[in-house]
Amino acid sequence: MRGVLLEVPRALHRDREERSLPPSSLKDKRKDRSPTKAKALLAITLILSALISLWALESLFWRSGLWQGRVGPSWLLDWEEKTFILINRRLSSPALDPFMEGVTYVGSIFFWLGVTVAFWCKGRRRGAALLFFALLACSALTLAVKIFVARVRPYQAIVGARVLSAGGSFSFPSGHSGNSFLSATLIGRKFRKAFPYLYALASLVAYSGVYLGAHWPLDVVVGGAFGVMVASLTLRFERKVLKLLYANE
Repeated sequence: MRGVLLEVPRALHRDREERSLPPSSLKDKRKDRSPTKAKALLAITLILSALISLWALESLFWRSGLWQGRVGPSWLLDWEEKTFILINRRLSSPALDPFMEGVTYVGSIFFWLGVTVAFWCKGRRRGAALLFFALLACSALTLAVKIFVARVRPYQAIVGARVLSAGGSFSFPSGHSGNSFLSATLIGRKFRKAFPYLYALASLVAYSGVYLGAHWPLDVVVGGAFGVMVASLTLRFERKVLKLLYANE
């Protein structure tokens, strides 16, 4: 009986020692975290570097005139001019101008990055990580196509166009339209009831680009298609994106 009583404290002491030692699984996780964080940081750094480089290159070409701008495909130009004039001049109204100027800012990447921060602060960190990654990827794609196509703004080609938002870069495709449709697709997947309202807002942003004289109709259509495509690919490879950016949660 005495031996049994002496064995109990020893067993408790051994149990405490075992608990104080980190399990092998925890050791493995801690070893894996550093490479994972390094990969995530490297991926974000590369995307941001590409984004800044493309933006600087496009600004250089746009402001210096080193890259000769194009008007657009001749077979489509007639339809685009008629559609642009219809929206930009015939359907315009001084009473609508301030509203459209406000709507177009909803398509800014800074607006949607603000939404991303709000999601993060509300605890929806996985959704925020997906939206952040998709916005950067879509912006990089948009800037690359802008430089390659180098399409002039409609007010540079159409006499008498109303210009309420000139834009500081090439026209095709529309980044505001892309950001809006991308965000509507990603956020609408989580909030199903808000899906039609988000797409209505994205469509209004696209419409405002033509209304304000900043974009051709094809610019906003292709920009929106880019946004939906990038969002769909992000959702298709959601696990891989989260594993890269947010694997430790």
